[in-house]
Amino acid sequence: MKNKFYINRVGYHASADKIAVCTVNGRFFNIIDAQSGASVYEGRLSDPIYDKESDDTVRIADFSDFNQHGRFYIKIGIRRSGSFEISDNVFDGVKTDVMNAIKMSRCGYDTLAHADEFGEELAPFLTGSAHPDVISHSGKRYDMSGGWHTMGGFDKDVPATCIVIAELLYSLTVFPASFDRARKKRLLDECRWGLDFLLKMQDSDGGVFSDIHAKTKFTNGSPEEDTDIRLIGEKSCLACLRFASVTALAARTFERSDKAYSHRLSSAAQMAWIYIVGTSEYKYYQGKYGSLDDDLDGLYALESDFMWTMCEMYSLTGGSEFANMIEQKYTSCLFGGFGDRFCGGYASLAYLLADKPKKDFIVSFIRMRVSFRADRLWIARCESGYRVSCSAGGGYIYGTNQRILSNIQQCQLAYLLTGDTRYLRTATENLGYIFGCNPIGSAFITANKDGFCRNPCHRLSSSVYEDICLPGLVVGGANILRTDPFSKWNIEKNTPPAKCYIDNKFSYATNEPSIHYSAPLIFITAFYDEIGRSVFNSLNR
Repeated sequence: MKNKFYINRVGYHASADKIAVCTVNGRFFNIIDAQSGASVYEGRLSDPIYDKESDDTVRIADFSDFNQHGRFYIKIGIRRSGSFEISDNVFDGVKTDVMNAIKMSRCGYDTLAHADEFGEELAPFLTGSAHPDVISHSGKRYDMSGGWHTMGGFDKDVPATCIVIAELLYSLTVFPASFDRARKKRLLDECRWGLDFLLKMQDSDGGVFSDIHAKTKFTNGSPEEDTDIRLIGEKSCLACLRFASVTALAARTFERSDKAYSHRLSSAAQMAWIYIVGTSEYKYYQGKYGSLDDDLDGLYALESDFMWTMCEMYSLTGGSEFANMIEQKYTSCLFGGFGDRFCGGYASLAYLLADKPKKDFIVSFIRMRVSFRADRLWIARCESGYRVSCSAGGGYIYGTNQRILSNIQQCQLAYLLTGDTRYLRTATENLGYIFGCNPIGSAFITANKDGFCRNPCHRLSSSVYEDICLPGLVVGGANILRTDPFSKWNIEKNTPPAKCYIDNKFSYATNEPSIHYSAPLIFITAFYDEIGRSVFNSLNR
């Protein structure tokens, strides 16, 4: 596209880096006060940059040193951008929307009866209680009620549920000063809703069922109208690992406020670990049989989950068996990834924040791994015209935005551990990509206003026969594979990777949201409440 501006549509934090990308020719740009029309800042545009992922030639307007609060737009010659906000609390609305979206995704929660908990904007999405989820499986009946509809439909996925809980709990743990008492209580209540569901998903042998899903694909209507038979997925090592990790984490969190609940969570985590030790995946991980070539991809994907679980269990119990396993296996862990495909970032947090004795060489190794990954993301950011690090692992495939959010958290952690401002800049500019500074020119989070995703592949939103959607949901994003029919028909085959996106409810390959895509924004935006302030200031710097 020619002569277009790409801005952060949510807004810019006054104390953080600020860029806009444009395809307008020129040497200088002005920041204009939207109310007075006066020019309040002048800057020089970058030289042209060819962005191979989008096939765009762009220039960057960097106004990081402009910290005035207010509403502004960029002007180059006679051309101007849309308006944007600069302030210290510019992300407060995102936190609220994401928290509401998670609560509105509760399964079996009568939102109509609790309408006073939601704003007027959410009134069209209120529904009665649905999906009791008392399910027969292998001759037994299970109560699987509760939890969240984790993605666009009404299924409930255990690994995704665990990621949501981990994000909320670590937001409270790492940035405690960023949440007042009311918001902290709300986050803990939400975690408890998810944890109660997870406890139901654990079988008597300690194993954990992977999901609850419909027998047939449900395509329209509200949760109340979905009366399809529900099925329980099989037990899986991945579900059990993530279950053990978050129940161990939550047991520590609730230890002071509810000792009985904490004990219940701790017992569930230890039961899950006993089950894990008996799995073929654990024996494979320990090298007791099989070779790496047998299942390279499967082992590589589970490796960070094993480390996460061991670190959480050590932080909970202080057990020497977990300390020894961490010491044996730490060099094989990348300690990167926040719930995309890998969970090593949570392992980093669990070990670094543990109140148990820690080995200095493991702490140093984790710092090195975290910084090494952030260095790669910085390099990828420098090579991108839109200053996004997507090329560093995976590229533009299914769930692109989830991996970008994971990269942001990786860079935030690296900054907290090292103070290197390159990592802060990388995190901020990648967040700008999510919020609209991207080749599509639209924020990849739902909102009922121009410049945001308006038509997600989301059943609850689609059930409201109006031109509105549930705000606060991050969608998958650009996907060169175009794996649904609508995307194949409407996105041309040779479209540049970063432009393989369409804002349409039928494009599940690019526009399906998930609450485990959205939950990281609680952690990410809490970081900016007072940049650099966290428990790491006193513990690890």
